Amino acid sequence: MQCTLPPSLCTAGYGTLLRRLSPSLPFTLHNKRGGEVSHNNSFFLLNRRSFCTNTSNNNHKATPKGTSKYFERLSSQNAQQTPLTTQLPQTNWLVGKIGFNGQKIGFSEGKGVQSEAISLSLRNGCNVIQVSGSFEKGQSEELIGATLNRLFEENEIQREEVVVVNRIGYTPSLSNILGDSAIFPTLSPSLLQSQITQSLENLDLKCIDLALLHLPPTDNLLQIRTNSPSQTQTYSLFDSLLSAFLHLESEVEQGRIQYYGLTSREYSTPSSHKTSAFTQTLTNILDTIRSKKGAHHFVAVEYPLNLFEAQGSVDGISFPKVAHDFNLIRLSQRPLSAFFLTPTQKDPKYVRFATVDSHSDIDITKELKEKMDQTIHLEETCLLMKLREKGVTDDNKNLPASKDISWGRVLASSHERLRDLWEWKFIVENQIKPTLDEALQKMSSDPRYLGWTLQYRVVAREMLKRYTWALESIHSSFYDKMKNEVECLWNEGLKDMNLSQMALKALIVSGQSDVVLTGMRTPEYVEQFLLSNEMLRTDYQTSPPPLSSFNEVVNNAFDERKDPY
Repeated sequence: MQCTLPPSLCTAGYGTLLRRLSPSLPFTLHNKRGGEVSHNNSFFLLNRRSFCTNTSNNNHKATPKGTSKYFERLSSQNAQQTPLTTQLPQTNWLVGKIGFNGQKIGFSEGKGVQSEAISLSLRNGCNVIQVSGSFEKGQSEELIGATLNRLFEENEIQREEVVVVNRIGYTPSLSNILGDSAIFPTLSPSLLQSQITQSLENLDLKCIDLALLHLPPTDNLLQIRTNSPSQTQTYSLFDSLLSAFLHLESEVEQGRIQYYGLTSREYSTPSSHKTSAFTQTLTNILDTIRSKKGAHHFVAVEYPLNLFEAQGSVDGISFPKVAHDFNLIRLSQRPLSAFFLTPTQKDPKYVRFATVDSHSDIDITKELKEKMDQTIHLEETCLLMKLREKGVTDDNKNLPASKDISWGRVLASSHERLRDLWEWKFIVENQIKPTLDEALQKMSSDPRYLGWTLQYRVVAREMLKRYTWALESIHSSFYDKMKNEVECLWNEGLKDMNLSQMALKALIVSGQSDVVLTGMRTPEYVEQFLLSNEMLRTDYQTSPPPLSSFNEVVNNAFDERKDPY
């Protein structure tokens, strides 16, 4: 049996993982440039490319001197706008307190704007960039790498001034594909090696400064199914992490990474028992590495931190406490979004800390009805749909399914279930629009449907926009109320800001994170978070309240809200 893996799975490192799970199964891998990649029994490389292993050469990695020089230059260029900075423990890198999160960038639509946002960030005090091969199937890394290398070539910034952080290991997509068997192999050295190799290729860099190993749910590390359904194999957290850490130490020795740490997106209420047990396990692992290697390069943890999830706990483990005990770099993620449970919901809801437009200047109900009626009318008069209703089979087999060009009728019949603003926005951008564009592209190749296709594209998109406006108008009063209550906690420090700026500023001044990794996909976001005078200000007469106070206000707001869903 011969198994061929597509480029998307090769990029994510799944080929190596599947090879480890089934050693007897031969694989042919096709990389994104169309070439075949060979393998041996233990590991196959996704790209035949040589990487520098001379660790004495500092021009391909971040250095304390380079990061300090970066801010000296910025200060000399504009002394009035000094970025907020911090010196990271153990590495001595000087970095901005706001970092660039590379998630949700790299799509073909908007690459120019996204590259401009990356460049603007790097020019204005944001010298920490997080990447991952799992972000947009590697497209994010490719865009960030191309932007970085262009700025290096133009001598706007130097490689040693920028800290590149790479998230590797466990991802939910791996777990979805492989089930429970994915948990332990996502810590396997061969997978980590292939992911680092692929990221270096995507970025066109020789070294990653900080590799963050995504920690799978620790309860699931105890018992994992093997290839044989009748067998189980037991792994301890100690053995799993030790194996992964030892491999990452070898990556340091090769010069492919400088340091490593742990990350997780799975927020949960902290447990002193689990934190204590994890701390002891980590202590034993690092002691073992010291006995084998003489030293270790474990320096960082990353965790969710925002006004709702304010304790930095993952899988019951308090990562801020772990960071304190081991003198680690503290990176926080998801600063402007969170998951919460309403009194009437069993499943967590997604929410963003963002000011929402009320659209009070237009009659949204009227406009939405008009656009929906126009969309449905086009669907009812579509020649393709009429032929199919009569049972006529079209010779063109490349035409889309009827459901992919029926969004007016779909929305009319299901709008009562689509009341969650942020869930709707995700569905529109990641499911409806891509499906619609692909369907219309297929139809436009047939002259019989070209005119209809052009009309439907415009009308359907206008309908989707009006529905988004309708949901925003429903939610706007709640977010305005939350903004006012958050501002009242610290009027001096948060006045003249929108809700996103308030949420980010509260995290920056909280002292619970060294660097807050933030999504800034457009120049407008960069200007809001990096360049506004309110965000840069430090000369306060009153001290900011603790993050727990903001957390209490936000929790109360959600508890008291009349659920619009």
